[in-house]
Amino acid sequence: MKFIISIFIFLMSFSLAAQSIMSIADQYFEAYQALDFKKMSKLYADDVVFTDPTFSAINPAGFHLKGKDNVIKTLTEGFHGTLKWKLEFNSKFKTGQYVIVSGTIHSETKGAVWGKPEKEKLRFDHSFTTILKFHKGIIVEHRDYIDYEDASKQLRKQ
Repeated sequence: MKFIISIFIFLMSFSLAAQSIMSIADQYFEAYQALDFKKMSKLYADDVVFTDPTFSAINPAGFHLKGKDNVIKTLTEGFHGTLKWKLEFNSKFKTGQYVIVSGTIHSETKGAVWGKPEKEKLRFDHSFTTILKFHKGIIVEHRDYIDYEDASKQLRKQ
């Protein structure tokens, strides 16, 4: 009987850890969707890494940031001109220290961000996958994979 109780407690500890990480990921994506960078920063490790290897479709240097302050500064500047930003999730799961989500980004920006007239609004809908890595309940890495080729096609049509 003690053996069964020990196994149950052991399995429950993994379940609680998974719930905790998923809960933090949900808080993070809620803040990200609201572009609440202050709230996001509270969920990052000081030496967090934020990277997007697929960004090389826009800039050959890619996108690789290190450090909470650098990430928040870059995101704040990068989302300047964003009018709407919504993440629609198709899949979300936790495995080990990772939370993996995928879905569609729905965004609307001022035209001036993309060299168009200021009053013009540009809309984009494109696929994404994000992998968050956690250590001791905080995000140590955010890795994006985004369909920038589709976003570029949409931009050319507007």
